[in-house]
Amino acid sequence: MQEKSVLSQLFPQPTGKNAYEDFVRAAELLKNSPLWAEAQQKNTLSSRRRALSDLPVRQARALIDAAMLKPLSSPIREMTLSTTFPEFTGFRDCARLLGAEMHVLFSEGRTAAALVSFSQGLRLGSAPKSIVLIGGLVGIAIDAILLARIKIHLEQLTPRDCDRVQATLREHVEADRGNAEKALAAEMRFIESLIPLLEKNPVEALRELLPDDEETQRELRTRAEALRSQPGEQKRILSAFLDNAREHQRRAQVYLADPSQLPKEPKLPEGSPESALVNLVTPAYPRAVEKFIQDRIQCQLLYCHAAIRKYRWEWEKLPDSLETLKLAEWSLDPYTRQPFRYEKKGESYELFSVGPVGEEGKRASVHLPWRKD
Repeated sequence: MQEKSVLSQLFPQPTGKNAYEDFVRAAELLKNSPLWAEAQQKNTLSSRRRALSDLPVRQARALIDAAMLKPLSSPIREMTLSTTFPEFTGFRDCARLLGAEMHVLFSEGRTAAALVSFSQGLRLGSAPKSIVLIGGLVGIAIDAILLARIKIHLEQLTPRDCDRVQATLREHVEADRGNAEKALAAEMRFIESLIPLLEKNPVEALRELLPDDEETQRELRTRAEALRSQPGEQKRILSAFLDNAREHQRRAQVYLADPSQLPKEPKLPEGSPESALVNLVTPAYPRAVEKFIQDRIQCQLLYCHAAIRKYRWEWEKLPDSLETLKLAEWSLDPYTRQPFRYEKKGESYELFSVGPVGEEGKRASVHLPWRKD
């Protein structure tokens, strides 16, 4: 029997009026292009140019264009144990398409057109961010593809281009505002929905939560079966689990609001059943929250790079400091509430965030780009 397409899984009755549908359709079209697959393997200018002329790729690109004129709405309203997100891989493919197009357009001196692709790619990156934490990580990876491509071609930007980049970043950051909080809230609603399932049939619920981890599943299942005859203890464990999960949620929200202060991590007795449950459902919190913060930092760094580029056009030299550029909040490192580190090195410079405090009090600096697409 033929496997259902991602579009039909998510939208049994597509309306044609939702940008989310168009992004999913575009991703499926890319799978039909051997030239696109070849371009992904070679990552060369010529292979990308050939791929962009292929019919399925051109159709996918037209759908992304069309999506920009429509409202965006995910078909997922609430996450359950059976919820999957098959579209996320395809969203990254769409971002790679826009990144490849930017490469070709920059090579042809068509900077204005490349900046349109950049703007559209950032809107695509915002699409999955508020749904769930894993969607946030996908959106952040999409942003990284586009931000890195602009950074690579920074020297091609005119002052007007720099203005466009900064305007796009302002719009993007505003559109992203609150997405991390919404994703965390969705995770919390999912955790709360687990309580009646764990009360009614903990063995089955744990099997769904741990489909590929037989050892941990076996350990937790043994504990769950032992508690069937102790309803009072089971209730205590689930209450402690839920309270601690909410504390993790609050900690994440506080850290998002002010990354210069990392609240103390809520703890449960090591090896306790409630601790095992919390570790099962909240392991992505620290990494995801840090990535959301650093995604914003990447946007800020590019904004500053564009400002430095404009200053260089005007004065034919580098600014002595970021304060010279009067960028207000855009130049402030969220981890310190002080300006980003800016170090002149002859005719070049280095710009970075000092990063979060890690183990032994050491910081891991954050630069742009994270990666090249």
